[in-house]
This record gives sequence, structure tokens and C-alpha cells, in this order.
Amino acid sequence: MTALGRYEIIEKIGAGAMGTVYRARDTVLDREIALKTIRTGPQVEPELHERFYREARACAGLQHPSIVVVYDFGEIDQVAYIAMELLHGSDIRKIIDRRLEIPLVKKIDAMAQVCEALAYAHRHGIVHRDVKPSNLFIIDSKCTKVLDFGIARLPSSMLTGAGRILGTPNYMAPEQLLGEPSDARADLFSAAVVFFEFLVYSHPFKSDQIPHRIVKGEPDSLFDHDAKLPILLERILKRAMAKDPERRYRTGSEFAGDLRAILEALRQNASPTFSGMQLPSEREFHSAIPEPKSPPTSDQLSVPMPPPAAEYPEERRLPQPQQTDQSGARRPCLHCGAPNRSAAVYCIQCGAPMPAPPAEPAASVSRRVRSIAIPDEVAAKSDAGIDTSPLGPASSPSRPSPVWWKPALEWMRLQPRVALIWAGGFVFLILIGIIAVIPSQAPVQPAVATALVSSPSAFVYKNASLASTIISVPKGERVNILKMPLSQGQQSVPAQFVNNRNHKVYRPGYMRVTDLEGWDSANADNSLALIRMFHAEDSDGTTDQAELDALQSVISRFPGTRAAREANIDAAKLDLAASRLDSARVHLDAASDDPSLASDVDPLRRKLEALIADSPPGSAPGSTQATEPRAATAGSTATRTTGPASQSKSERLLKKKIEMLLSEAENLWDQRDLDEAEKRVNRVLKIDKDNHRALELQEKIRKRKELLEKY
Repeated sequence: MTALGRYEIIEKIGAGAMGTVYRARDTVLDREIALKTIRTGPQVEPELHERFYREARACAGLQHPSIVVVYDFGEIDQVAYIAMELLHGSDIRKIIDRRLEIPLVKKIDAMAQVCEALAYAHRHGIVHRDVKPSNLFIIDSKCTKVLDFGIARLPSSMLTGAGRILGTPNYMAPEQLLGEPSDARADLFSAAVVFFEFLVYSHPFKSDQIPHRIVKGEPDSLFDHDAKLPILLERILKRAMAKDPERRYRTGSEFAGDLRAILEALRQNASPTFSGMQLPSEREFHSAIPEPKSPPTSDQLSVPMPPPAAEYPEERRLPQPQQTDQSGARRPCLHCGAPNRSAAVYCIQCGAPMPAPPAEPAASVSRRVRSIAIPDEVAAKSDAGIDTSPLGPASSPSRPSPVWWKPALEWMRLQPRVALIWAGGFVFLILIGIIAVIPSQAPVQPAVATALVSSPSAFVYKNASLASTIISVPKGERVNILKMPLSQGQQSVPAQFVNNRNHKVYRPGYMRVTDLEGWDSANADNSLALIRMFHAEDSDGTTDQAELDALQSVISRFPGTRAAREANIDAAKLDLAASRLDSARVHLDAASDDPSLASDVDPLRRKLEALIADSPPGSAPGSTQATEPRAATAGSTATRTTGPASQSKSERLLKKKIEMLLSEAENLWDQRDLDEAEKRVNRVLKIDKDNHRALELQEKIRKRKELLEKY
């Protein structure tokens, strides 16, 4: 199958019980997509066909950043298809199997996104029912997507009845394994099991019979696998994996709010083992008198009912406190805009801290204070205009005191200790405000590198989310880099601005990587790493001279170091690419005194000798004229050709295939997909082991992987 209607099949990228997935191109909109297909002939079970379309309907009705987007679905020639967005990255199953090193904050952020996506689906009446590592996809370590709603339960679906078990047993909630009615909280149990395994790369119910232990046993402790994890994570996962659904999180938003609270604490440099923080879900208001509730029916337990108008499922199961403020409107969250109760401390949607409620009118305060603190006879005299102060009537009856503040004075007289505490708190807040507005001199933080500001409007931000600014830095100023960037595509990097003209040191923060240029470091290894990161990205040769100058700077500044020898090797590669053979020989000779670099030097020296041998008679070995391209078949030596006329048809096809593979590898390199790019480079080297472009790209991939592992 090479085409399906408007979709042109490129390659197969996966297969499973619910169909085959291809990478395809939408010929109408000219974009690459993921195309999931399944046969629909008489031999296919009707239920499998129905599940396939149910996945399309479920995803098409959900528009969330963490849920895979469905563009189109239909059926052509007894083949049903779903056109979805094409994702680049890896599912959590592969990450667990490879035991990749991922920072804790990225893991917590990924699972918070999963919980928010599930909460969104649950609010729309859809329960996933098959949350597992292979159905959670991480894109470039930033965004997480929930996939495969093939067995999701829709509000209108009657495909599966009570007692029917669907899903992956090793990640099911106990009620699912027992065939009992289940609701959205079963998805949160499965998400918690995946989160546990994602954190420590071990299943929490690891045993010979995992489903039996899920039903009868207790999960492992996080600290049996990693004692350095935050203690609060153990508390969150224990609640999320409770056998009784009533003891679990009520919603995915509540689950995500607790995770984001821990994430924010870690980003604020909290100790990894901190435990004294109160989680947002523990601050929720709970009434002492629960509302009576009638026994739910099996349909109500199995399918979440749509919420009534202006009501959220997160609040439907709680006894309702005062829902609105004095204006009758909910308080919106300043971060996501979601409406919340007036008494809410943390946003029910994103888990961010809520602003303080608006102040109560003075008249309402006075009435409430009088009703609590002022005796009835004193209040009656005050309302009648009789002075109740111990000093007697006012000396100037022509200017009576305002009535509205008399109850407040009377309350202060009757409650002097409380009034003193309030006055002290007011003075304390004023002092804090004065201290906050006085600029303070921050200490200079140790820097690992420096960079020049290239943007006319560059800022130092308070946090990595680039939400609020500390100071604007003029173009051309040099800033201190406090932590090495991981890649050129990184959004922000820790930085500090020290103004040497007025000797002002500003507090450290974060700056956009795109606002900086001229990266440099006093450390040889860091200086070389920055050159490879910010110069070696281009593959069109336009920055070769700038990269060569930067490498020469490392060689001259750090003579005798390993970084200088590696810089000589990188410079030799650029010389060989430009046929500067004499210069390449000099750089290789300078790097040859380190035996540990022989594996890098020897292949380049052989390539240099081959280029010298292939030079036309009478031409200088160091000539900048490029030699004729060579094409070689597998198992044969390379043969020089003088033009297309002397090439056979098989050689031209082979050369075209090599060019196609190299173009794909370079595109994958630009997209940071190192594994796929390396596969295509290896295929080229199997055909032509001396291919210059392939060897150069292979070396760039190796250096990038080493850099990622190092930092």
C-alpha cells in the first residue's frame, strides 16, 4: 500500500492489535502525519472495528495540548484510517527499558501534564482505561502526549458491559481487575503506577503475578529504590494507588496540583528530601457535615455523568462551602484563568497559588464585629448617638465623630490584646514593603562561561518560565553564565548581569539562549563544548571559517590540554572538508601526541593520505580545489569518475540513494532525533565507508551524545 486516498505512505513506524501506524504525507495540506489503519473486511471482529472508530471519536472531541490531535478519519477500500499528528520523541516504555537519565523535575512535569490531560478527558465524560507507559509519549523532553483511546469509555458508548475487563492488567486498578464498576479514578491509579515506574525504573507491584499483587498486596516504597527522592512523592503515590477508590485523588487536576507544588518547590532550590510542605489537596475545604447521598447505580459508577451547568466535577462530590465572593462571581486564576471558589487556596485547574480574596466592605466588617464582640446595650447606645467612651461626651458637640468607626473603637477597647496584635502585624507588613523596594547588592555567583547580549531587548528573568523580569540588559553587554546549556535549542539558561561601569551586581536569573552570542569560557572543556554547540550546528559550510577561528583560539589559549588536542582534530575535519590538506596534516600532527585520541586521529590521517593520493598530477597537495566525487559499491574499492557519462546506471542509483539517506540524516539531526539520524548514517557507511559527509555527521552525533551525558 503506497497511498490511501489523499495520504501518501512513506514508511511503517509501528504495529499492534489496534492497527498499523505509518508515517505519511497529506498531499492536500502538504504536511507529514501519522496514519493509523485497520482492515474492515468480514474477517475483522465488529468489536475491534468499533474500538478503532471509538479512538477517533474520543480524540477528535478532545482539544488539549497533552492529548494527541486527530485531523481526519474515514474508510477507503475496506481500510479504516485515522490521520493524527506525527510525534517526534519516545514513549515512556522505551525510556524505562533503556533506563535513560532524565532530571527529576522533567519527570514530575511530564506526569503532571498526563494528569491534567486525563482530568480534561474526564470532564468531557471520557475514561481512558488503558493508561500505561507505551501510551504516554514525551516530545523533546518538554511536552507529554496521551495516546491510544481505543478502549476508552465514551458517555454514549454501550460497547462493553459491566464485568468486562479491557486494558493492560499490570497497570489496572483493583476494581478493574475484579470486573467491578470503575470510574475516572481508575485512570489515576494507572497513572500513579506508571509514574512510580518512571521515577525508579521498577514496577511498584513487581512480582511473578503482578495483577494478583495489585488486588491483594501493597506497593513497594519509593525509598526502597531511591532514598534521595522527595518524601512528599511517597505520600502522593500512596494516596493515588489506594485500593479503595474513595481514598484516592478525586480528579486528575487535584493529582496534578500536588505534583506541581512539589515541582515548584524543587525549582526554588528546595532540598530534594524536603517534607515539611503542605500539599494543595490537603488545604481544600471539607465540611464537617457530609451531604447525604443515595446509592449510585451501576451506570453512574461506570460512566462519569456530565456536570451540571457552571459546575465542575472536582467540586461535585464535596459538601459545598461558600462558592462566591461578595460580588457573586468566582475568583479567576491569574495563571490559567480557570474559575475557582472564593475560599480556594490553590487553583483547581493548574495548581497555582490563588490571589487573596477581595477585602470585605467596612460596613459589613463593622456589623459583623458588633454582632460578635460588642454587647447589645453598648451597640444600642452607639446607634442612638450616645458616647460610650470612658472619657464621657465629646468636648465639641458641633463636630460629632463619624458613626462608622465608633464600633471599631469600641471593639479595640473591649479587645485590647487582639487590637495590639493587629497593629503589630500592620507595622510589620509596612516594614517588609519598605525592605522589598530598597535595592540590595547581590553577591557575584561563580560563572562557568560568558556570553554577549545580541538582542536589543534582552532581559534577565526571575525564573526559567520567563514570566517576570529582573532587569533589562543592553545589547553588547557581557553576562555571566552560571550553568552550561545543554543544546542550542534550549529556551533559557541561568545567568547574572554584573555592570562593571557602576559596579552594580544584579541578582541571578535566567536569559533566553536566542538573546545571546559570543559564548566563551575560561575552562578549556567548556570552551570547546560551546564551540561544538553553537558553531557545529550548520551543515551548509557557511560558518566553517568562524568555527575554525574559534577552534584556533582554544588551541592557542589552552596549549597542551586535551581540549586543545580535540580542537586540533575538529579543525582537521574542517580542513579535510575544504581540501586544505597541508593545514589538516599540521592539526593532526599536533593531536597525535595523545594515545587516547588515536581512534579519532587515525581515520582522519588515512582519509588525508587517500585525498593526497587522489590529487591530480601536478597539483599541490594543499590545493583548495575539491577532488572529483567518488562512489563505491559495497565490497568494492572506490573508483574515480570524470562525469555522469562514465558512470553506470547502478552507480548513479547508488549515489542517489546515498544522497537521500544523508539528506534524511541531516534533517533528523536538525530535529534533535539523534538515534534515527545515526541509523541512516550507518546505512550510508555500509555502502561507502569513506563517505566524508557521513563520517562528519557521525562524529557530530557522537559528540552531541557525549555532551548530553556529561551535562
